[in-house]
Amino acid sequence: MPDLTPTPIATPNPRGGARPGAGARPKNMNALGTGARSRRLQPILRAAGPEGRAVILRAISRALHDALAHAPTGPTRAEASARTAARHHAFRRILNCLRAADFTHPSEHGHAMNLALTFAPIWLSLDATPPPSDQPTIKPASAIPPTSCLPSPIHGRGAGGEGVPTLPLASRGGERGPGGEGSGPGGEGSDAEGSPATPATPARQMEIRYPVQVPNTTHTIYLDSAASTPVRAEALAAMLPYFSEQYANPSGHYAAARRAADALATARDQVAAVLNCLPEEVVFTSGGTESINAAVKGVAIAQREAGVGAHIVTTAIEHHAVLHTMQYLERFGYEVELVPVDEYGRVSPEDIAAAVREDTVLVSVMYANNEVGTIQPIAAIARAVRARAEALGRRIPFHTDAVQAPNSLPLDVEALGVDLLSLSGHKFGGPKGTGVLYIRRGTAFLEQMSGGGQERQRRSGTEDVPGAVGMATALQLAQSEREAFHARTTELRARLLDGLRAACPEAVINGHPTENLPHAVHLCFDGIEGEAAVEALDALGIECSAGAACTSATWEPSHVLLAMGIPLERAIGSLRLTLWPTLTEADIDYVVATLPGAVQQVRLASLPAI
Repeated sequence: MPDLTPTPIATPNPRGGARPGAGARPKNMNALGTGARSRRLQPILRAAGPEGRAVILRAISRALHDALAHAPTGPTRAEASARTAARHHAFRRILNCLRAADFTHPSEHGHAMNLALTFAPIWLSLDATPPPSDQPTIKPASAIPPTSCLPSPIHGRGAGGEGVPTLPLASRGGERGPGGEGSGPGGEGSDAEGSPATPATPARQMEIRYPVQVPNTTHTIYLDSAASTPVRAEALAAMLPYFSEQYANPSGHYAAARRAADALATARDQVAAVLNCLPEEVVFTSGGTESINAAVKGVAIAQREAGVGAHIVTTAIEHHAVLHTMQYLERFGYEVELVPVDEYGRVSPEDIAAAVREDTVLVSVMYANNEVGTIQPIAAIARAVRARAEALGRRIPFHTDAVQAPNSLPLDVEALGVDLLSLSGHKFGGPKGTGVLYIRRGTAFLEQMSGGGQERQRRSGTEDVPGAVGMATALQLAQSEREAFHARTTELRARLLDGLRAACPEAVINGHPTENLPHAVHLCFDGIEGEAAVEALDALGIECSAGAACTSATWEPSHVLLAMGIPLERAIGSLRLTLWPTLTEADIDYVVATLPGAVQQVRLASLPAI
């Protein structure tokens, strides 16, 4: 391979002379380049090898594609802020791609770093100009050769051709021209020692080809019910009076307050009926995250304070609300044991029981996985833990994160055998900001929110009466309609999977083949980033996710997929499609017809630019 190390670019220095090795970039443009962000790249590239170069170029090409194609071009402050945000987003993409690389040869560290830190600041600091208004017809994805889908930063102008919108890039003084070594300004013999940069030459053209599909303009197809669901009309109707008519604080001692307290008590009774527990065992919270935090911390701290121990057992595929809470407790001396799962994301009850020790204070296993949809054998795990605890002459509390379960799985805590159970209202047609924590009577628990002593001293703070009313209504409806939900989503899922197997046989389907949520479909594709595929599908009217919604702001390869043994390079190309009964067969058929082309579009756009 020819040496692609770029020549340092000399740019004007306000204090005189030239500043070698830095590309021209606007004020406050810190998204890439030297300084703190380059130092963030260094540990990633410390062991960069031959494959590292391709990963870096692919990441930078993708970043350039986004930054130039989507960033506003005007001079206003808002548009400048949007450009800066686009650069930061591009930098995050580069970091994620680099983190996903398997660098094994340290010999090329300097070369890879030079490419990343020299090309990227130059490219991402350019202001894009929109294509001309008489833009020719763009070729469909299938008609574009793979290497023509991306900018060609090193070789300058590409081959050209019909349907290629171009972006003019002004050549800067001291910049290596597109023709190779010394062929343009800044090549061999250019002034590089303290003299002003040479005047800009006429604009050259850099080609960017965009594979395009016709978007769905009729309506949006929502395939992310694992992230959130619409509030049910019945739940909304039940809530409304408590916003403006019955608005009193339920802790008061007058008629209006008593009416609010009665509504809260009714909601608690409804939830208790669904869970088959006592009303006083139901604690209203602000959502699944709070419920999980309260359960894990509340039990663990109470048990250690009682001198029982500080060992916790959980699995490697839990939601981050569980795993990050465990990591938090580790800072205070707790020992957390992660039990592995099989290739389907399922854990063995025997493995959980084997991990329990004399000093174990809590076992936490999720009911159904929020990414791949695998259902855990919770009742069997509870029996195994109970048998192990009895052998040790102790009681060991068992918690389950049941956030994804209410639409299709039973929630009878007696049948499940759990001591604590967490729910989130907006996952089953209730309002956001509402949740439930079930705590079996007699379970050691230390409250995590102190104050007025509401919720029987277990969760202080004025109760959200309309939220509790709406959530309880939605929970009752979800559980009463479980069979209908299961039947409808199973039918839709089968249609989707059958279609994708035929239209896109390369797709890898993750999750358990039989013990899986009926509305969950999780796919992996080689050669793409899941986040980029989500954006491409969004432009085509399909809304889905690349993983858990709670981690989308800091996208990274899924810990769930890695725990299942899926290779990292495949794990970064994942899509989660979760269905809802209101979808139609036509919606599913549109997804089947559209998804393969969108994946191919993303794959072409992610190819390296050389």
